Amino acid sequence: MVISYPQISSCASVVIDTWRPGETVWTTHWFKNKLPKHIWGKCVFSNGMFYCLSTCGYLGVFDPSKSTWNILPVKPCPTFRGRIPVLMTEHEGDIFVIVYT
Repeated sequence: MVISYPQISSCASVVIDTWRPGETVWTTHWFKNKLPKHIWGKCVFSNGMFYCLSTCGYLGVFDPSKSTWNILPVKPCPTFRGRIPVLMTEHEGDIFVIVYT
């Protein structure tokens, strides 16, 4: 599966396009953005889900098997301060957010 999502800062929707081998067109998924004016900028794949980090430190998750989008019920990353460069990665099922200082 291939996904694509634009990094739009003031959009009322989260838009995720998906394509699977054998399909001839992309499928567009529209979800209400529960954090308007924030960009979903980083994305990693782990255990069948795509995890996306917002500019305010929240984690969203896209489940391609169910075509669902949710914001995880956890507090924002405590060391995350908006525009500070971060790297998000996955290792053996764990998601890591690394803050550049």
